[in-house]
Amino acid sequence: MRLKPFLIYTILITLFFWLSWGYFIFTVSPEDILLLGLFGFYFLLGCALLGIFFLFGILGRRLFRKHELFSKHIAISFRQGFLFTFLFLIALFLQSKDFLTWLTMFILVVFFSILELLFLSITSTRH
Repeated sequence: MRLKPFLIYTILITLFFWLSWGYFIFTVSPEDILLLGLFGFYFLLGCALLGIFFLFGILGRRLFRKHELFSKHIAISFRQGFLFTFLFLIALFLQSKDFLTWLTMFILVVFFSILELLFLSITSTRH
């Protein structure tokens, strides 16, 4: 698939998840939410954030690393977008339970940085 249709589809899907999350926020009462509702909240927000981080990653790589293959941009952007999304959702969940402190956030950032370095070292040894 070429770059332009791929980006258009990704933008439309991301917009769909943002609108779904917004609809969820305005229609579901926080007092009546059960486990399934909590899962829906985090799932919709996670998909919307993944789309945004993925798009920013691809656009940033297209601007600053034009010499690399588009498929490489997709793989790296998706991996980093997934890691950023997961970090954000964990921090949001910890904040909702009043467990998020500077120390726990620092530990999370260090953990995800080490995980990204591990992915980078694995992919660099393959090539």
